[in-house]
Amino acid sequence: MIWFFNESSVDRAKVFSIDDVEVPAELVKKHGYTPGNKQEVISLAKEVEELIGPTLQITCIADADCDRVLDSVTICDHLFLTDYTSMELYLFHPAPMRKFIGLVLQQGKVDTEQMLERYVQPLREVFLLRAALRSLDIPSGMVDFTKCLNDQGAAIEIDLAELVNRVLNKGNARNRREEVFERIKELAVAERQDCRHSIYGHDFVAMLNWEYGKVANKRGIMGETGVLHGLVGCLEYAIVIEEPLFRNCLTRCG
Repeated sequence: MIWFFNESSVDRAKVFSIDDVEVPAELVKKHGYTPGNKQEVISLAKEVEELIGPTLQITCIADADCDRVLDSVTICDHLFLTDYTSMELYLFHPAPMRKFIGLVLQQGKVDTEQMLERYVQPLREVFLLRAALRSLDIPSGMVDFTKCLNDQGAAIEIDLAELVNRVLNKGNARNRREEVFERIKELAVAERQDCRHSIYGHDFVAMLNWEYGKVANKRGIMGETGVLHGLVGCLEYAIVIEEPLFRNCLTRCG
């Protein structure tokens, strides 16, 4: 966000990570949440609203995650949610992907539109599984889903049954398997047309690392964190300036 404001010639805005702000556990609990970065951001926004009312001076930004699919969006004057499930999904776009694959990884010409299309279905299935676990209040016990992927060339398939078994085994919830699959079916009906509403950003980065990790390592880009940082560097201002979240942030800066 600092980069975005600099590119927009805005010097009034100050940007802080939630790690730079002390949000007491008692405050998070007061607003009905459990510990976590997102919960701290939302709790801070709600506390500010209680203390000083509606003002444009403080704005908190949190990932939407699966809130829209689960119809659990928090409404607060001081809170903006990402347009998609998370900040990483602004990178789920052919343009920065072309730059990352061609310039950073030096892999020549790649049809990044087709590449992203191959990612959509398996990533959606992982998203729905995560959303189902959350809505059913089942301890996630999430495992490395990339171990259940199979590259078929034109498509990437995921063995969802195997992934669910591994997740429930790890979370000691094997007896809830049928319940999870039923909930996945229900949530699939609520999916939005734009796939970025039903893909988790960290899962996208994990899949990109799964496919290009060895190439990235040869370029000195290590692991999912390195891949993410390399991809962020390929983000283009012309893309984000068209997104509601970024436009709204500019509006608030006057």
